[in-house]
Amino acid sequence: MNDELQPLAWYDSGIKRVLYKGGRNDLPPYPGNKDADPAGVYFFKVDVKSPTNKDIAIGTSIYSIEAPNLALAKIMEFHGHRIFSKNGKVFIFGDYYQRRDEQWELYIFERKGQELVQVEKVVIPRPRKSPTPFYMEDLSPWADEALFNDTHDFFLYRTGLYTFNLKTHEMKKLGTKPFGGGYGFFLQCDIIKKFKEGLK
Repeated sequence: MNDELQPLAWYDSGIKRVLYKGGRNDLPPYPGNKDADPAGVYFFKVDVKSPTNKDIAIGTSIYSIEAPNLALAKIMEFHGHRIFSKNGKVFIFGDYYQRRDEQWELYIFERKGQELVQVEKVVIPRPRKSPTPFYMEDLSPWADEALFNDTHDFFLYRTGLYTFNLKTHEMKKLGTKPFGGGYGFFLQCDIIKKFKEGLK
């Protein structure tokens, strides 16, 4: 769904295909679980196959909901995990096999006609080297910050929440997740700032 709450793509279990607004369809699996842009504009698939082993995907393709069969960009040696669009740019976060213990990566694109042009690549170092999951949870719609989760095996209450500033590249620890777990996310606006402005 897009920001106007209009459905743009959905899975039809009867025909086992993904249907798109406009009549196009695609074979599953449709990467709708965190692989779609929350604004409803772009999505990605980890679908670039290895030239030596067609069963292994080594790259990620970005698509537009308007033309779901046309790859607008391909990123090699990269597995996309989250994608966002705002202010005319596309942000895709992910990692790759050999590097995921140490870092994540961010690719930033701008739309140029029928393709996306890469304008920046940012390496996001993990707070600590570890084989446990380190993943991106959300991108702020009103600031240049991304929210990351650094998990710990057996001690989930020690799981750390971090913000990463896209401009300064500073990683800042916010704290740990509650013992019972939870999901971190940004609101659509800075609600405290909005409230203060309302008081004026």
